[in-house]
Amino acid sequence: MGLVSTSVLLPISVAVPLGGAALLAGFSWLLPRRARDLIAIAVALATTALTLSLVAASAGHPMIYWFSGWRPSAGMVIGIDYAAGPLGAGMASLAGVLASAALVYSWRYFDSARGRHHALVLIFLAASVDFCLTGDLFNLFVAFELVAVTAFALTGYNAGHPGPLQGAINFAVTNSLGGMTVLMGVGFLYARTGSLNLAQIGQALAGRHADGLVVVAFALLTGGFLVKAAVVPFHFWLPDAYGSAPTPVCVLFAGVMSELGLFAVIRVWDTVFSGLAGGVGPRMRAVLLGFGILTAVVGAVMALAQTHLKRMLAFVTMSHLGIYLIGAGLLTPLGLAGASLLVIGDGLAKSALFLGVGVVQHQRASVSELKLRGQGRGLAVTGVTIVLGALVLADLPPFVSSAGHALLVDAADEVGLPWMELVIALSVILSSGAVLRAAGRIWLGWGASESSRPDTGTADDPGEENEDDGRPRSGRRERVPLTMVLPPLALLAIGLGLGLTSGIEEHAVAAAAAFSDRTSYAAGVLGTHGSPIPPRGPAVPASPELSAGGVLTDLGQVLAALGVAALALNPRAAGLRRALAAGTGWLRRLHSGLVGDQVTWLVAGLALLAALGEAALH
Repeated sequence: MGLVSTSVLLPISVAVPLGGAALLAGFSWLLPRRARDLIAIAVALATTALTLSLVAASAGHPMIYWFSGWRPSAGMVIGIDYAAGPLGAGMASLAGVLASAALVYSWRYFDSARGRHHALVLIFLAASVDFCLTGDLFNLFVAFELVAVTAFALTGYNAGHPGPLQGAINFAVTNSLGGMTVLMGVGFLYARTGSLNLAQIGQALAGRHADGLVVVAFALLTGGFLVKAAVVPFHFWLPDAYGSAPTPVCVLFAGVMSELGLFAVIRVWDTVFSGLAGGVGPRMRAVLLGFGILTAVVGAVMALAQTHLKRMLAFVTMSHLGIYLIGAGLLTPLGLAGASLLVIGDGLAKSALFLGVGVVQHQRASVSELKLRGQGRGLAVTGVTIVLGALVLADLPPFVSSAGHALLVDAADEVGLPWMELVIALSVILSSGAVLRAAGRIWLGWGASESSRPDTGTADDPGEENEDDGRPRSGRRERVPLTMVLPPLALLAIGLGLGLTSGIEEHAVAAAAAFSDRTSYAAGVLGTHGSPIPPRGPAVPASPELSAGGVLTDLGQVLAALGVAALALNPRAAGLRRALAAGTGWLRRLHSGLVGDQVTWLVAGLALLAALGEAALH
């Protein structure tokens, strides 16, 4: 009875933000600005509390809820279900935390924000929670499209200016095409299995060899989700969207939307395709690791090449997405657990970085690293926030990212890929070094200001740099509001608190093991009404204790990132910077910002994924 009553929290977790969005959209004209802000923040915090309760309640067994009581009958599924475990509920909780932080930050960020902005953020949150909890493939598609549509609107919130308009259009075109590929993949799987329920599709394909229709469905589904995750070569929309979106919106993108794309890839693989005959796991591991390594390295190099702060953080986000894909792509509970902790820790740190950059833009009306040289004085708290955020991204212990890195490295060793630690370390060092370089130039006045700009990436767009966020520019030298200073510090504090939580690694490994167990998931979802839900998942692999060697490795990464920043700012290293810029010029030129080029790369990536899927699944 307790389990049944608790499962009602699943739909309530989605209904609460949807109801709040409806209230704000319909009656915002009757409410004063402060009331709109308070209502939106309260709704986001309530949703976060609900999803956190789901994390605790689903530990040890999946929580199942069937809408309108349409439970499976004789093994057939007609209704739509929510099937939540700690991993999915945890991702929903992260979305709630970041949405709450973004709404608090927006209190003084937008002087002219109306209820539309608050409603869009709450709809984004509701769709994200729905996406994390659903056990229906078509509902998964619908939820992600709702996430994307609200993201389009939030990106173009200031669409009266060229930068936001271009970013929103590029974002909308590429992600709409990604959504179409997902929808076609859903249709092909339905044609083959006659079901839209993830557990039932997985049972229908289990033990069978993949035919052409299944291979194409895999390529379309995975490719569509990788577009939304901004994995190479589907990533070209990302710097335009992040560079032009308002800062609070970038928080939702960096910590939620892209991560949801990777969540979908692993959710669909584990529940649908992992049971195919022929030992497809090792071959699929190679495919996913290839995409992950390419994304991590390209993102890190491109981050180092940027002087537009928001574009730099966009590529930092992309590089870390590659690391998450490496962890999940190992296809082991240990790797997935490491990736999950990194998603949480890095998501909090990346969001704090975006909020810190937003403070700089609010006060100095620029996000150009070169133009801001030496102008960070007077923004000491923001400077500390950005430096600390960059160090957390370099896996500074005892933040939770450090624990995730340790699990991921052990997972790579477990499958015979110890060299993967070098790839991860290189990506982390370069991406974190780029942020630390910017901090040194802005707050300490080191390095060049306006020069030949040998280390820049794509040209800085004035429209992107001077985005209109609805605030009067005359007030940018005033004292920074506490509502803009405290949220990034709170996010970093949460990451530190989680890192100090005893047994966080064991809980993550147990959650990942339950998430990856296709048989137990199917038994819990498809079991007849009244039969007990399996109380225990698979045997949980042991998770490593935090070792002195691991701490030293993380500290080494931190020191190396500081070294990269110092080298980039050293006047005597100008020749090295010019050589690096010349060697990576072709990569920067590929990021043209033209939507036609982005669509071309999307099609090429789908073709490549289809070919690799054919080789892996057959």
